[in-house]
Amino acid sequence: MKYKLALVVMALFITGCANTARIQMPPRVEFIDAPQLNVETISEVGDTLVEKGKIYTFEGIELFEDLTDGGAHREYVMQAHKLKLSSKDSDGNSYYAPNPTHYYVIDKTFGFRGYVSSPALVLTSGGALKFEGTYDLSSAGVITNINPRYKSGSIIDLKQPNFKQSLIYNGKQGSVIKFTYREYSNDMIRSGFTQDVQYDLSESNVIGFKGVRIEVIHASNTQIVYKVLKSFPSYN
Repeated sequence: MKYKLALVVMALFITGCANTARIQMPPRVEFIDAPQLNVETISEVGDTLVEKGKIYTFEGIELFEDLTDGGAHREYVMQAHKLKLSSKDSDGNSYYAPNPTHYYVIDKTFGFRGYVSSPALVLTSGGALKFEGTYDLSSAGVITNINPRYKSGSIIDLKQPNFKQSLIYNGKQGSVIKFTYREYSNDMIRSGFTQDVQYDLSESNVIGFKGVRIEVIHASNTQIVYKVLKSFPSYN
């Protein structure tokens, strides 16, 4: 009888684990290449006319404020930062891996900071945030922040070699149209790689810069109508 009972308990345990099994989330690379070639496009002054890049991203969550469970003796604190999505379960809950230096416990009894074992930030299927992890056999309470500010979705991985090129429209003066070229590395403008350029449309309505070819159909000080004939060169 004890043997049969053990088998039943084991079966229930395995079934429960299967129902909440977590799926690991792989990294990904996004390629930016806009707009579509040979399609008439309308943009305004300050808009990006041509953009190309290779961006490494991860599914994650960005906290815009510190979170706490407000513990009287042991307070769990997670500082605002970006966390990668590590897994999802079949119930629709998402599990994010915090930076260990940004998720800790303030032990008010002994007056020092302790680190959390098996840490995670969970975004439930109902849209609520909760802490996971333990410290000295204790676990976190309910997060006290009311409607905490966060963003979940695609996050740029700044540890990877992200790169992007942009050509921006700066308006028209007489027959001359103006642009600004920018390069971005890890979502930051590259110092020394910004350049202002201008073209006289009385010479030609096709302009070129760093491999880009644009046919200008109409331009004014408020907007430009154009076709991209050729974008920035491809790169690995």
